[in-house]
Amino acid sequence: MKQIDKQILKVIKKTFEELGFQQKEKDLLSFKKMTEAGFEHISIVTAYWAGEYNGSFGYAKRLDVVESPLWKYREQIRSNYREDIDVTLFFSMKYMDSAIARKLNEMHQLTIDPSPEGIASFCQLVTDTIVNKAMPLADQFNDIQFLEQQIRVALKEYSDFSNENKEANLLSFVNRLGHNFRMLVIAKLTSVADYEMIYEKLLDESVKWANEDEFFKDYPFVMKSLYKGLS
Repeated sequence: MKQIDKQILKVIKKTFEELGFQQKEKDLLSFKKMTEAGFEHISIVTAYWAGEYNGSFGYAKRLDVVESPLWKYREQIRSNYREDIDVTLFFSMKYMDSAIARKLNEMHQLTIDPSPEGIASFCQLVTDTIVNKAMPLADQFNDIQFLEQQIRVALKEYSDFSNENKEANLLSFVNRLGHNFRMLVIAKLTSVADYEMIYEKLLDESVKWANEDEFFKDYPFVMKSLYKGLS
């Protein structure tokens, strides 16, 4: 573990433990809490670049009801799916708190002053954001109807699947890898009236990806099979 990570861990570990999180691996700033819905996870990453320490953090949430139908397609999705690490949602720093956007440097990271005072300041920002923003937000997403509505808003009622719109909106809270399959599961779970239209759009997108990149070659098959399995 890097020295700066050791300093951060020393400051932050007790607070996370009091919130019910346990460090996942001793050499990582990674903390996990089991929940009735699945689990929640905090990650902190630091790096040294161009003479400065940079850091970022994220908050992830797994909803078993969404992830379970995807497990058998892990090889075709080619995502190295493992039940213990799959997450449905991953909140970016800016999604958790829009004010953080003003603090980011040109690397889209937070600059960390490695002094004791600087470490304390960074840790305070992380814990304040987790406790006051991320955790209440994660609780809202226990409601699958709420999750579906947020996806619908992000995609402008499923009318804008452009990469630019997804990057700016959808992927700021939905886990990037396999997000299209999660969208189908969520639409089915919430019994939306336009489910068939959503499926057709997601299938068309999967075919487009498969035609453009070998990595996605099995995505149309997975989408069709998942749709059939959810019926």
